[in-house]
Amino acid sequence: MNNVLKYFFKSIAYIFHPLLLPTYGALLLFWANPYAFAHIKGGGLGIVPLIFILTFFFPVFALFLMKKLNFVDDYYLANQKQRFMPYIAILIFYIWAYLVIRKQYLPPVMNWMMLGSCLAISFAFIVNTFLKISIHALGAACLAAVAIAAHGFALHPFNSILVIVLLASGLVGSCRLYLKAHVTEEVYAGYMVGFVGMMVANWFV
Repeated sequence: MNNVLKYFFKSIAYIFHPLLLPTYGALLLFWANPYAFAHIKGGGLGIVPLIFILTFFFPVFALFLMKKLNFVDDYYLANQKQRFMPYIAILIFYIWAYLVIRKQYLPPVMNWMMLGSCLAISFAFIVNTFLKISIHALGAACLAAVAIAAHGFALHPFNSILVIVLLASGLVGSCRLYLKAHVTEEVYAGYMVGFVGMMVANWFV
């Protein structure tokens, strides 16, 4: 039974990998209101591959290079002190994504999602100096905030999707605790920093 639970929670950690969550957020916004993206070439779905490349592929490749060059011991970034360089690399790619997205004349909520993600990562970089913050929880909080925004943005019933995303966001924190990847305060800090990043972004968009 313990092996089944461990496999289940590891699967959740991979499915809701923090670097995948901007892509999920973009899909949520498109699903909520596809007409808002109708003026974009290829529709709203046309922007999703771009977000995936800038917020997942490039950061993962950068982490791969850091591992090969022995800047980090593993891909899980278990060592708190080794997280600073990956944070900087990820933040650079996320800022790049934000600047690219902003030029696409997309709905403001998409700009807000990317700016909030940038701010959350920036805050996490600072918090990491004294606490190994859970980036999974941070990403889950950002995705939950996007789902809440999408609910108000939606042209059709969105309640079920909102509930699923909120439950999944809570499950992500539970999985990090079960796998002993973090302690409780690190998970709570991740949720708080994620929400704060999204709230602060709301003042600028």
